[in-house]
Amino acid sequence: MADTIQTVIEAKLNDLTIDVDPVSLRSALLDNNVDGSQMYTSSKSKDRDSVLFDLVSDVLAKADVSESGLSISFDRKNGIVQYLAKLANKYGWDMPGSSRPTIQNATNRW
Repeated sequence: MADTIQTVIEAKLNDLTIDVDPVSLRSALLDNNVDGSQMYTSSKSKDRDSVLFDLVSDVLAKADVSESGLSISFDRKNGIVQYLAKLANKYGWDMPGSSRPTIQNATNRW
C-alpha cells in the first residue's frame, strides 16, 4: 500500500520526535502548494522536504518560556539542525536564522 505525502511527512516528524498540530501541518502543506493526499513517490521528495523544512524551522524558532519559577525550553538538538542544513544544501535554501555577509562601502571611514 502506498503512502500519501502527508503520511510520509508525519512519519518523518515522528522520527525527529517533533509534535506538530494538524492545523500547522495543513497550513504548511497549503503554504508550499502541496496536496498532502497525493501518493508519495520519489518525484514528490522536494514537495515533502519543503513542508518539513518549514515545519522544523518553525519548531526551532520557538522561544523558551519561563514564568513563576517554571521554565520550559525546547531542546534544539544538533540532529534537527543538521537535518535542516542537509535540506538547505540539497535545494539551495537559506538556513533559518542564518545571515549572509554583506559588503558595505566603508570609504567614508578613511
